[in-house]
Amino acid sequence: MDQVKTLKGSASAQPNTGALGYPTFNPSEPAVAGTDGTDFTSWFLGATMRKDLWHISSRIERHAGDTQNKWNALFGAAREFDNGKALSASAGILREAGDAGMYRRSAQLRLGLAVRPEQSPWSVFNRLDLNLESTWSNGFITRQDSLVENVYVNFRKNRHEIGVQGGLRYAHSEFDSGVWDGFSGLVGAQYRFDLNSRWDAGAHVRVLKSFDTGITRWDTSVEVGRGFGRQVWVTVGWNFTGFEDEQFAAADYTSAGPYLKFRMRFDQHNVRRYLGFVTADRKSSSGLVASR
Repeated sequence: MDQVKTLKGSASAQPNTGALGYPTFNPSEPAVAGTDGTDFTSWFLGATMRKDLWHISSRIERHAGDTQNKWNALFGAAREFDNGKALSASAGILREAGDAGMYRRSAQLRLGLAVRPEQSPWSVFNRLDLNLESTWSNGFITRQDSLVENVYVNFRKNRHEIGVQGGLRYAHSEFDSGVWDGFSGLVGAQYRFDLNSRWDAGAHVRVLKSFDTGITRWDTSVEVGRGFGRQVWVTVGWNFTGFEDEQFAAADYTSAGPYLKFRMRFDQHNVRRYLGFVTADRKSSSGLVASR
C-alpha cells in the first residue's frame, strides 16, 4: 500500500504556484519530492503459485487520486515442457478515469512459445499479441485495436549467428466517425560474428511495409559489442536509416542514429547466488553466523 498526502499548503501562501495552485519554489521545474497537489492512495494484492513445471501469477491494483482513478487486473501463466520447450500466456485489463471526463479502457492478451533444444543450434520464439483500447474524452471516442504476430528464428554455429524475424499486424482505429484499418508486415535479418571471447560485431536490416498504403520503411545498422565478465554484454551501434514502431520493435533499436545496448544474463543460478549472498550478509550482521 502507498499513499501521498499534502499535509499543509495554500495557493495564497506565496506567489509561485504550480499547475494545481499549490505553492512551489520554481513553477517551471518539477518538485524534488512530493507532488503538486496530486494526492493519491494505491494498493495491490497478488498471488503466485508454482507447482511442478507450472508458474501462475495474478495481481489486482487500485489507484485512487485527485486527478486519476485506476483499476488494473493482471494474470500470467507459464508451462515448461521437455527438450527446451515453453508456453506462456498473460492478460491484463486497465480501467482509468481522469479529469475533464476522460475515461480509458484497455485489454491485452499475449501468447508466447519458445523452442530452444539444448543440443541444437536452432531456437524459435513466437508471440501473438491482441491489444484493445478505447478512450472517451471531451465528447470524442477513440478506439485502437490490433492483432500482432511476431516470430524469431535464430541459428548459431561456432562463431557465427544468424537471426530472421517476421511479423504481421492487423490494426483497426476509430476516431469519432472515422474508421481506418489495414495490414502491415515486417521482415528482418541480422548477422553476428564473434571476433574473440570478448568482442563481437554484427549488422542487421529490417523492412516495414504497409500493404494498404504501399509505404515502405527501412532500418539498417552496424554494431560492435564487448563482454564484461560472464554476465554483462555492452553493444554500441549506429542505425543509418530507421523507423519507429512500438508493436514491432518494442525491444529493439530501430530509430535512426546511435544506440547503446546493455544486456545481462539473469537465470536461476544468478538468483541462487544473489539470495545466498543476501542471506549470508543478513545473518552475519545479526551475529547469527559463527566464525570459522
